[in-house]
Amino acid sequence: MAMHTCAYQALRNRGGTGRKNAGARKWARRWRVIRDYLVDQNIGLVFAMQQRYAVGPAYFDRDDLLSEGMFGLLRAVERFNPWRGFKFSTYACHAIGRAMIRQRQYESRYHERFTVQHDVALDQAAEGGDFATELYLERLKRALRENTSDLSAWESAILAQRFPPSTCQRRTLKEIGRSYGVSKERVRQLEQQALSKIRTALFDDVMLQ
Repeated sequence: MAMHTCAYQALRNRGGTGRKNAGARKWARRWRVIRDYLVDQNIGLVFAMQQRYAVGPAYFDRDDLLSEGMFGLLRAVERFNPWRGFKFSTYACHAIGRAMIRQRQYESRYHERFTVQHDVALDQAAEGGDFATELYLERLKRALRENTSDLSAWESAILAQRFPPSTCQRRTLKEIGRSYGVSKERVRQLEQQALSKIRTALFDDVMLQ
């Protein structure tokens, strides 16, 4: 309910100037704090659902399954309607389960079409896309450069190591966690929170409307 209240107040003050615009940013920050707290308190649901859906062929990637589950939990927290009378845990488990099922279906279809080992390099975007893609990438770079998504120092550092320039080697969750003295699950959580903030910033970007 507090998240809905913050979202309402942020939208109500959106587009203003001076004090009103500052109020919108304040309510948006409160919304993110509450969302992150709810994710922290319910992250165990993701691991519980992973145990249910991780059984299968060897090509099913448990890390990818866990990442999709994290996205499912984030979507559940952001979309849950507390006035409909459902328990959040029930709603979240359905959202997490659907996300993991979609990931399993994707991996199954991919394995049927391409029986060779997946090569991440093949997923690199080709240079020179259409105007919409170029605009999106330009606004994404701006959001990262100016930190319009209000990333914390930890989140910025993790993204820089997880998605480095092509000349640098990408670090694993375990490697980053070891360097900061935290678990790889905690690094994964911070990564997903950072990506969610960036998506929100791009969604609000008037140039992309």
